[in-house]
Amino acid sequence: TLATLCADGLLRFWEVHTRSNVGAVSASANAYIGALDFSPDGSLLAFSDARPGWITISNLATGTSFTTNTYTSRVTALRFSPDATLLVSRDWDDTPIGQRGKGTIKLWEIHADRLTLKHVLSHTGWGVSTVAFSPDGRRLISTSVDQTLKLWDVKSGRLLHTQKSPVGNPNAALFLPDGNTIAVANFDSTITLWDVTNEPWRERAVLQDNGATWGLALSPDGTELASGQANGGEVKLWSLTSPSERNDWLPFPTNAFAWFFSTDARRILLALTNQTIDLWDSATLTKAATVAWPETNTRSFALHSDGNTIASGSANATVTLWRLNSGVLSKERSFSVGGQRVFVVLFSPDGKTVAASAGWPGSQGGPITLCDAARGEKLVQLPDVHTYHMRFSPDGTHLVSLSWDGNVKLWEVATGRCVWTGKHEQTAVDGAFFPDGRRIVTGAWDTKARLWDAASGRELTTLPVGSSVAVSPDGRRVAIGGGVDAVKLYMFGATHQPLEVATLVSRANGVEAVAFLPDGQTLVARCREGFQIWRAPSFGELAANEKMENGK
Repeated sequence: TLATLCADGLLRFWEVHTRSNVGAVSASANAYIGALDFSPDGSLLAFSDARPGWITISNLATGTSFTTNTYTSRVTALRFSPDATLLVSRDWDDTPIGQRGKGTIKLWEIHADRLTLKHVLSHTGWGVSTVAFSPDGRRLISTSVDQTLKLWDVKSGRLLHTQKSPVGNPNAALFLPDGNTIAVANFDSTITLWDVTNEPWRERAVLQDNGATWGLALSPDGTELASGQANGGEVKLWSLTSPSERNDWLPFPTNAFAWFFSTDARRILLALTNQTIDLWDSATLTKAATVAWPETNTRSFALHSDGNTIASGSANATVTLWRLNSGVLSKERSFSVGGQRVFVVLFSPDGKTVAASAGWPGSQGGPITLCDAARGEKLVQLPDVHTYHMRFSPDGTHLVSLSWDGNVKLWEVATGRCVWTGKHEQTAVDGAFFPDGRRIVTGAWDTKARLWDAASGRELTTLPVGSSVAVSPDGRRVAIGGGVDAVKLYMFGATHQPLEVATLVSRANGVEAVAFLPDGQTLVARCREGFQIWRAPSFGELAANEKMENGK
């Protein structure tokens, strides 16, 4: 159950799983409700109203309550400690804007019929906007409209750390269940996840909301984060998982000249100028193997999802299949695909077919050649030239080609027939099928991503951002990067209209490729200087754009 207090003085209760209003009671005769909080076990409810300094504690089990006058100004934030023995409050600082005021935070010990003062914490600034306990109750986070966040020791009342917000005023903050991550709602319509393990704090992720978020709440089991907007009455739920201690950044070695994802994105292949290749695990960014590479004219690679089969394309229009066994690389077969150098080589999802294209610009180019991986026999040639990239459909029956001239073409693999042709204004560089194969998203150097109906080729929508694209395994999320230092995450509904739900900031310039791992909870980006991964909750919005307003 979720509780919300509104300016009409009503306390409303919501059933989270059904998104329905299950009741409302009058919390105050005053028109303004300042703050409220449930105790962790749900037995106590604390709230304040428009009267200066009044805090009411209601015992929901016994139906009893008491009220304490604690301030000379209005109380606008309340939080119970995890064990419900303490209550933290902060008041509305009436200092005029432009003058430095003194935001007052008070820690109270809770008794059966009264509150007693434990500490007064001074957060000098233009007013404290929120306060929250850590999961173990030992620390307290406070935010202020002077654009600072402060971490306090609860036992002593000592200030532990002050962090300057890089995006303006923080409106709300709370700890995530791990105790080392703080979610901060910002005035610029973002929610920042801070890692507070070390100083200075590190940004783990930035979630993109639709408007300024003024309230945050964590579900009792710690798996969902709720954010509420001041304008529009929208409440969003974000799916949370415990932050991982695994690496999230793999810088490129100085001698790396090419890098590729495996078919399922579980592995990364780095080709090095010292005639070796490195294989890395995408989920952990740890090295799995280093293998000597026997060829000197290799220009492109493809890594099968089994992690042991490699296809290489050479400068003499030859594709070679290799098998890696216990760190030893052996050649299985080679076949010519026509044209000049092999620019792109690709495995089908089942690994039975290899696609290769000699589509280098300014050359004669060459067709896309489909070959049987087991026998090396040519199956069909697709009369496309200057192909920049290509992707198989999930069932392997179709292939989309993306060309230097901006063309997007869908091909029937069995017959080589071109089903339809679409067009970008500049070079089309990436594409991805939705899991059901019914839609395709493509990106181009014109920094526009386009969504296509796979059956008809009809353009469904255009997004004014990005060239690299990826679709999550459940088909609910589309990641778009390219040319900027961030990845935009969108959700698509049945209407095909995208909703931007997160901006994932990269450590390095230029996101050149993105891929979801099969778990759907991990996103990998290839940047100009390395690989970066993000894990939920940085992009795991559970219920996008769902309104909980007036019971609707």
